[in-house]
Amino acid sequence: MNDAKSVVVTLAAGSALALATKQLLSLYNNGSKVEAKAKPFPPSFGREMRDQEFLLDKDAAFVNHCSCGTIPRRVMERQKWFEDEAEKTPDYFYKHRTPGYYEDALKTIGDFVGAKPEDMAFSNNVTTAINGVLRSKKWKPGDALLLTNMTYPAVNFAGCDVCADESKGTRVVYGKIEFPIKNKEQVIDMYREILEANPDIKVAVIDHIISYMTYVNPVKELTELCHSHGVEVIIDGAHAPGQLQLNVPDIGADYYAGNIYKWCLSGRCAFLWVDPKHQKEVKPVVTSNNYQKGWRKEFYYQGTRDYTVYLTAGDGLKFINDIGGLNALYGYITPLVNWAADMLTKAWNTKRLSIPEDMRAPFMVVIGFPYTSRRPMTGDGSVEIMRDLWEKYQVQCLVNPEDGQFWCRVTGHVYSTKNDYLRLKDAVLDYIKEE
Repeated sequence: MNDAKSVVVTLAAGSALALATKQLLSLYNNGSKVEAKAKPFPPSFGREMRDQEFLLDKDAAFVNHCSCGTIPRRVMERQKWFEDEAEKTPDYFYKHRTPGYYEDALKTIGDFVGAKPEDMAFSNNVTTAINGVLRSKKWKPGDALLLTNMTYPAVNFAGCDVCADESKGTRVVYGKIEFPIKNKEQVIDMYREILEANPDIKVAVIDHIISYMTYVNPVKELTELCHSHGVEVIIDGAHAPGQLQLNVPDIGADYYAGNIYKWCLSGRCAFLWVDPKHQKEVKPVVTSNNYQKGWRKEFYYQGTRDYTVYLTAGDGLKFINDIGGLNALYGYITPLVNWAADMLTKAWNTKRLSIPEDMRAPFMVVIGFPYTSRRPMTGDGSVEIMRDLWEKYQVQCLVNPEDGQFWCRVTGHVYSTKNDYLRLKDAVLDYIKEE
């Protein structure tokens, strides 16, 4: 022990570390331990929150939260606890402990969205949940599915795969949502016209929030309208939970699928709510050992898989509650993204997508991307722009082509700062200058 002490003192002698080294040795000799002081929780929103609670790259500007989301450290630690528990006694954990944890998490999500857990099941994501619903329907010749030009691509593809089949006599009908949107009546009138012109429509998939264009649909009114025409309604709520105050049953839809990972700061999974009158018919995409044991059991067990994303689904909501709840998020994020929209449109000499204020998503905004000929005006071109911005400037945003121009979707969360959007501004200006 004395030899080790001598080496440390010798190395530190004459350096700026000498005093600190002696203090450490003194504590060591007295049998004391040097403990790191716990950081206060919750940290302030912005950079302090990001550094303390998230693993985001410290050198990156991340303004596209709503594509894949990100998970706080303490939620990841909880997920790691479940993973460790599973590895201690795998068979027992999966067969006897997981079901209880699963139901507890589902109840937490149900309380958050105003739904009973017995009417809900977890799913990998909204796309998977809606696939299950569409493929459970008994489509007959002459039936049609209603989508729009703004339907999320993966859901559109699922609808086409199920219904766009001339040999079976089924088809997909598309409504056209046109911009600028003046008010919700404009959207409702579009749906009314297409429902009246196509009495063969059996099911409609309606986005709660149009992801690329960030506007909130009047889903309750649209559901009532569809039902008045004998049309069942599936709500694609990919971006709603954690961004909107929800009471899912009150909407009146037949099915509601919502992502948890996007805005709820939880593991990457989703939930599916099913009106009790449809529960006997709905099936998951994967059929496994719980076949014909009830829809919730069928959705629950689809073979051995990693359940920890489901078991921690409620932990992100606990995090949100611990930092002040949704009202605290509204107070920080919404003004921040509105400031970013004003700043970026002025700097880029573009415009914000025209959406009535009462239809705007609170944490997302879409603004015009400056003209560039560096990449083609296509989906692939937008992917190339996003890759360019990341690889050269470490800026992550979403760029999407619509109506003959590129649009930039910008989002915020509790870790966002004004500097993130200023970096986006400068990166884009430099990017288009290099043409």
